[in-house]
Amino acid sequence: MSGAKMQICPYCEDERKVFPVPSCDEICVRGENFSIPVTLLKCGECENVFDDPTSDSDSLAIAYREYRNRHGMIQPEEIRRFRKAFGLTQRELSKLLGWGEITLTRYENGALQDEAHDKTLRLSMEPQNLLRLVHENGNALSKEKRQTLIHNIRSHEKPSNALRQICETYYGSYDANIFSGFMNLNFEKFFSTILLLCFCDEVYKTCLLYTSPSPRDRT
Repeated sequence: MSGAKMQICPYCEDERKVFPVPSCDEICVRGENFSIPVTLLKCGECENVFDDPTSDSDSLAIAYREYRNRHGMIQPEEIRRFRKAFGLTQRELSKLLGWGEITLTRYENGALQDEAHDKTLRLSMEPQNLLRLVHENGNALSKEKRQTLIHNIRSHEKPSNALRQICETYYGSYDANIFSGFMNLNFEKFFSTILLLCFCDEVYKTCLLYTSPSPRDRT
């Protein structure tokens, strides 16, 4: 056999030449079976087969990952990436979601989330939904953290194509001149201004009246 190495055999209780043996772990996750490839070791002396104590492979973690893939669930690294992208600690995100901190920690460390929590996580990854959580759970974060988070959310939020088309139709059909600072419509800045008026804590609710320009004004 190839790949032989010297290692302690738990049966011989002494160092022996051992050989790799391909095998599979059969694991059941929530009623579904998974066959996870593993490599065992076979003692060249007593021929007993045993687990490799130096291996860092975790069959259960692999089965959980396969289960998530099979059901389109969020993987642990996706949760961490989402949380860090918005500058949130595990405690802060847990408070926004209304969970205990240990729950989120377990999910980021590989524990298999239930379907309800997975759906909540996936929804919260949408910027507009995360922004709603910030406003609904205002006491979960300090005022400074809330403002920073709202700013981060706005930087990730993308306007719809329909909104872009409407704004460009009514506000973007002009030539750059002295009255526009020799600049055309910057839609991203325009959209950010809308968000500022809608969600800034220092701005009171205001009704903005827009009057469609007449054909003569458009020319």
